Amino acid sequence: MGSTGYKGSIEERPRFVRDKNGNLVPLVQHGRQVFSYRASILRGSKRIRKTFHRKKEAEDWLKNGGLDPAQLNSQIDPHITLDEAFDKFLAEEVVKHKGREQEEDRINRLKRFTFPKDKDKYPWLRFPGLKLADLRIEEIRPAHIRDFMRVREEHDGVGAQTIISDVTILGVLFNTAIKDWELEYLNNPVSKVRKPKRPEPRTRRLESEEELRRLLEACGKREFEMGNTKRQRIKGEDLRDFILLSAQNAMRRGEQLRIQFEHIDWKKATVFLPETKSHHSNPRSRTVALTPGGYAILAMRHMKAGQPETGFVFPQFDPRSWSRAFREVREIADKGTPANNPSQPKLHLHDLRRESASSFIEKYSLSLPEVQKITGHRTLSQLQVYLGLRPEDIARKMRTIDRAGEVDASNRLLGAKSHATQDGPMQPASEGSDTRVASSRADSVP
Repeated sequence: MGSTGYKGSIEERPRFVRDKNGNLVPLVQHGRQVFSYRASILRGSKRIRKTFHRKKEAEDWLKNGGLDPAQLNSQIDPHITLDEAFDKFLAEEVVKHKGREQEEDRINRLKRFTFPKDKDKYPWLRFPGLKLADLRIEEIRPAHIRDFMRVREEHDGVGAQTIISDVTILGVLFNTAIKDWELEYLNNPVSKVRKPKRPEPRTRRLESEEELRRLLEACGKREFEMGNTKRQRIKGEDLRDFILLSAQNAMRRGEQLRIQFEHIDWKKATVFLPETKSHHSNPRSRTVALTPGGYAILAMRHMKAGQPETGFVFPQFDPRSWSRAFREVREIADKGTPANNPSQPKLHLHDLRRESASSFIEKYSLSLPEVQKITGHRTLSQLQVYLGLRPEDIARKMRTIDRAGEVDASNRLLGAKSHATQDGPMQPASEGSDTRVASSRADSVP
């Protein structure tokens, strides 16, 4: 091995040519042996090799980190750190996304992430005290991602879904760098690790009408601060209407905030949503049918505002502020009230959308395509995972929906029962058996 360069090495190799007899012989020019120089460098987890005729060219290639002049002259520094890559990603990509506020928060947390120093408590830790964002993106390996996930779980105590979201956004960053920033030499370390198992979807809904009543009463005439901003506050009456509309019409938080009075068709009882949650490169709009309760809430706010032709229905505060205000109201409503189910997770603002979507089937008997038209889910399979139908409500509906059918079912059931043993399973009636007794009993069923 020859001299060592920038995280790599140069191997000097003699060059050969074939003589007139076809044998390989050393290449000699001007009485001197001619060599080639094979440079090798490790970029991330990928070993790159290249052969040069001059040693100076090989040394320069190593100094440039194994990059050619064309790559060095690109718009992005090939040795960019993860922190700098996140800044570029935020400015160029995240700004286009619908959920950019949540993504910004997540990226800022990732930029601050530092592996703990307590090697005694975490003996498996391979990078104690290392700040992940200080590494160049070419240096990040699957081992960093695996330890990151384990630290998030065991040290930070976050759930599987949060870890999946963190790792996913790291993977998107690497794919963007490879495909859009022309850093083809990179390997995506996220693609080489096993992510945690995705948790079961939430099924939390309102436990009863009493729970909703407590939430609305907790809004009262209070005002709720918008994070650290004390000059603007969410009024309790606005939050009350926001909660009610969420529980009535299954719209997302951002969709409700973007409703304007000119988007409401009072005659058709519909509201047009120009921007809904979808892939950032394919935004979609949809028109939502209003429930009687949703229509009443919007009509009341329209009247209180002086029946304007334009303008937003709700104050245009940061969407996250509405969720913070809801959490504060929830704590007030739950204070001193014993929970019906102590193991039940706490209610989130978004759970009201599930409550409303489920009520479309339970209360209004809408079909799944009709519910999908209102909620805006892309596929029926997504909607079915999202719904939180209760088995007891389905059983109650089956008992009450068709009384005649219930009598017929009882008739058949009693006919089979007359031939069942006391301890054994139910047996079908034998051919020619008398079922008039069962029929007379069925006739007496109310």
